[in-house]
Amino acid sequence: MLKIKIFLWQMFQNRLPTADNVAKRNGPSDWFCVVCGTIEAANHAFFRCHLARFSCSTVRAALQQNWNPSSGADLLQIIHTQKGASARIVW
Repeated sequence: MLKIKIFLWQMFQNRLPTADNVAKRNGPSDWFCVVCGTIEAANHAFFRCHLARFSCSTVRAALQQNWNPSSGADLLQIIHTQKGASARIVW
Protein backbone atom coordinates (compact mmCIF):
# COMPACT_ATOMS: atom_id res chain seq x y z
CA MET A 1 0.00 0.00 0.00
CA LEU A 2 2.90 2.36 0.70
CA LYS A 3 4.12 2.07 -2.91
CA ILE A 4 0.68 3.10 -4.16
CA LYS A 5 0.61 6.10 -1.82
CA ILE A 6 4.07 7.19 -2.98
CA PHE A 7 3.10 6.75 -6.62
CA LEU A 8 -0.10 8.80 -6.17
CA TRP A 9 1.83 11.52 -4.30
CA GLN A 10 4.32 11.69 -7.17
CA MET A 11 1.48 11.90 -9.69
CA PHE A 12 -0.29 14.72 -7.80
CA GLN A 13 3.01 16.61 -7.42
CA ASN A 14 3.90 16.12 -11.12
CA ARG A 15 7.07 14.22 -10.21
CA LEU A 16 6.61 11.10 -12.37
CA PRO A 17 9.19 10.50 -15.13
CA THR A 18 6.84 11.41 -17.98
CA ALA A 19 8.32 12.67 -21.24
CA ASP A 20 7.84 16.33 -20.32
CA ASN A 21 9.54 15.95 -16.92
CA VAL A 22 12.44 14.00 -18.41
CA ALA A 23 12.91 16.66 -21.10
CA LYS A 24 12.78 19.48 -18.50
CA ARG A 25 15.70 17.79 -16.74
CA ASN A 26 17.68 17.52 -20.01
CA GLY A 27 17.10 13.78 -20.24
CA PRO A 28 16.63 11.72 -23.40
CA SER A 29 13.10 12.77 -24.30
CA ASP A 30 11.34 14.64 -27.07
CA TRP A 31 8.32 15.69 -24.94
CA PHE A 32 5.85 13.58 -26.93
CA CYS A 33 3.76 10.48 -26.18
CA VAL A 34 4.90 7.50 -28.24
CA VAL A 35 1.28 6.30 -28.59
CA CYS A 36 -0.51 9.38 -29.91
CA GLY A 37 2.17 12.04 -30.49
CA THR A 38 0.89 14.78 -28.16
CA ILE A 39 2.90 16.28 -25.30
CA GLU A 40 3.13 13.69 -22.54
CA ALA A 41 2.44 14.90 -19.01
CA ALA A 42 1.05 12.89 -16.09
CA ASN A 43 -2.57 13.81 -16.84
CA HIS A 44 -2.11 12.79 -20.44
CA ALA A 45 -0.39 9.51 -19.63
CA PHE A 46 -3.01 8.40 -17.11
CA PHE A 47 -6.25 10.08 -18.17
CA ARG A 48 -6.21 11.55 -21.69
CA CYS A 49 -4.17 9.26 -23.95
CA HIS A 50 -6.22 6.87 -26.08
CA LEU A 51 -4.48 3.83 -24.57
CA ALA A 52 -5.01 5.10 -21.00
CA ARG A 53 -8.72 5.77 -21.62
CA PHE A 54 -9.16 2.32 -23.16
CA SER A 55 -7.37 0.62 -20.25
CA CYS A 56 -9.36 2.58 -17.67
CA SER A 57 -12.68 1.83 -19.36
CA THR A 58 -11.85 -1.87 -19.54
CA VAL A 59 -10.96 -2.06 -15.85
CA ARG A 60 -13.97 0.08 -14.92
CA ALA A 61 -16.31 -2.21 -16.88
CA ALA A 62 -14.78 -5.34 -15.35
CA LEU A 63 -15.23 -3.93 -11.83
CA GLN A 64 -18.65 -2.47 -12.64
CA GLN A 65 -17.74 1.06 -11.56
CA ASN A 66 -19.32 4.24 -12.94
CA TRP A 67 -16.78 6.95 -12.09
CA ASN A 68 -14.55 8.34 -14.83
CA PRO A 69 -11.74 10.66 -13.68
CA SER A 70 -10.32 12.87 -16.42
CA SER A 71 -7.43 14.31 -14.41
CA GLY A 72 -5.46 13.87 -11.23
CA ALA A 73 -7.72 16.45 -9.56
CA ASP A 74 -10.80 14.36 -10.45
CA LEU A 75 -9.15 11.26 -9.00
CA LEU A 76 -8.27 13.16 -5.82
CA GLN A 77 -11.89 14.28 -5.50
CA ILE A 78 -13.07 10.66 -5.82
CA ILE A 79 -10.60 9.62 -3.13
CA HIS A 80 -11.81 12.37 -0.77
CA THR A 81 -15.48 11.48 -1.23
CA GLN A 82 -14.95 7.95 0.06
CA LYS A 83 -16.60 7.37 3.43
CA GLY A 84 -14.35 6.98 6.46
CA ALA A 85 -10.64 7.47 6.86
CA SER A 86 -9.85 3.85 6.10
CA ALA A 87 -12.34 3.37 3.22
CA ARG A 88 -11.00 1.32 0.35
CA ILE A 89 -11.28 2.54 -3.19
CA VAL A 90 -12.45 -0.25 -5.44
CA TRP A 91 -10.75 0.11 -8.82
